[in-house]
Amino acid sequence: MKSKKRVLAAVMAVFLAALGIGALVVYTQSAQERAFQGTETVEVIRVTEKVPAGTKASEIEDKVERVNLPRAAVPAGALTSLDGLGDKPTVATLVPGEVLVGARFTGSASLKGSGALEVPNGLQEVTIALDSTRAVGGSVQPGDLVGVLASYEGEKVTNYAVNKALVLSVSGAIVGGETPAGGVIQVRLGLQSEDVQKVINASEFGKVWLSRQPEGSKTGRAVIDPADVVK
Repeated sequence: MKSKKRVLAAVMAVFLAALGIGALVVYTQSAQERAFQGTETVEVIRVTEKVPAGTKASEIEDKVERVNLPRAAVPAGALTSLDGLGDKPTVATLVPGEVLVGARFTGSASLKGSGALEVPNGLQEVTIALDSTRAVGGSVQPGDLVGVLASYEGEKVTNYAVNKALVLSVSGAIVGGETPAGGVIQVRLGLQSEDVQKVINASEFGKVWLSRQPEGSKTGRAVIDPADVVK
């Protein structure tokens, strides 16, 4: 008999606990609705799980949620959908609770020309100085992806040292414009560890050019010498 009473008491305790949790959820939702009453809200995307830098937009659907927030609390450039981002990678670690903005993805329109970027997790920072003519006329901007070409005068050979290097910042240039030919600019790049030595070697012992490599552009590596050019 006592055993049955204990079981019954346990069942009632679980039931009351579930009832209490349900009431709390309803109260919380009701309180949020009252707080937003009369306030214009906007549906945005909020991060629910930590997302490492370099993660493709197409891989974060299960790490975000859609929520309604007061317009005044929504940052500029906030995303309402992941559609159109495709496989663009994040340029910084996403943390739970942050509202997702376009500037978090490489190549997004809101990122270009927006100033220095933090180095994505896992990459190293390297700064090279070069004539603006060798950097797409000095028009490279933070968020651009560039190819780093190396030419060696003695051997008269050229090849890509690195493809798809991320431009983190540019100094000595007019962001969004162009630097006059002959002006020296400094370009800070985010590189994989194995690519750092290649860029330093090219800058130290050869001549460096940058090519803008927008998403979708074909890349490759091949040693080119004068015979390849004129044959």
